[in-house]
Amino acid sequence: MVGWVLAILLGMAGLLPQSAQTRKTASFLPSVSISLPPDILSETVQISYFLVGPFGGHGGYAAQRTGVQSYEIPTMVDGKAATEIRMIVYASGCEIQQFVIPLAEHSVVSQEFPCQPVETVKLSGHIVPDALVRDTNAELVVTYMAYWAHGFLPLLHSLGPDLRGIAHPYFET
Repeated sequence: MVGWVLAILLGMAGLLPQSAQTRKTASFLPSVSISLPPDILSETVQISYFLVGPFGGHGGYAAQRTGVQSYEIPTMVDGKAATEIRMIVYASGCEIQQFVIPLAEHSVVSQEFPCQPVETVKLSGHIVPDALVRDTNAELVVTYMAYWAHGFLPLLHSLGPDLRGIAHPYFET
């Protein structure tokens, strides 16, 4: 009788939708979670990162998302777990922050991103040609190129021109 009950339970588990089975497995994958303060809009957050491990190095950006309180960065590359993650995190109105986190093979790490308000800087100038700003809906976007990132993410400069955006993280406000 016990054998039949066990066989039925195993058979029912096999009938579960694949997504239900995958969700349970995915929660155990090594990752780093960046927790945001409640007053920070997640769509203003920009995260560039570099993973180091037995696979060598792997860099990328976390895709911006709306309405989330944290960003999850997987720390497996080619089936191998990273041993360290280096991150540069920026949110509109906050100072750029750097994190270096050592990782264990199957670790799930949570890192807080406390917003340290950035000082206001007044810029003045003139946009030429004037026609660009005649529309009342004109917007000026300032891009900050973080050339100092080479010192923090030292392996990125050797990856080639196709990864130049990662090698020189930029932040828009």
